[in-house]
Amino acid sequence: MKIIDKLGNISEYEGPKFTPDWNKILLIIFSLAYLFIFTWIGGWEGFLRMFCSLIIPFSCIWLSKSMGDYKGIGFSWPIRINKTTPSIIICIGGWIIYITFGCMLIYLTIHKLI
Repeated sequence: MKIIDKLGNISEYEGPKFTPDWNKILLIIFSLAYLFIFTWIGGWEGFLRMFCSLIIPFSCIWLSKSMGDYKGIGFSWPIRINKTTPSIIICIGGWIIYITFGCMLIYLTIHKLI
């Protein structure tokens, strides 16, 4: 499709480009694997335990850009967030929590400690 701008220049419209976000693709793959493993090991209780445990790291990875751009009141009243945080830092922290916590829960469930 050809587009003519206000100055009369003709350009070719290529349409929206889809660039996959590998963090989100890997997150979905790991989440499905974790949920499958926990459903297989612990039934519905294991599924719910894993699902509830991974909500915070999942949101840190999935919403890292909007969480990094947040400014305002923190988790308690006297704390105020004045500067933005780079989204890559939040994403890396989310992955560290996600993988560590998932492996820890798998270990504890296999050895019947929880």
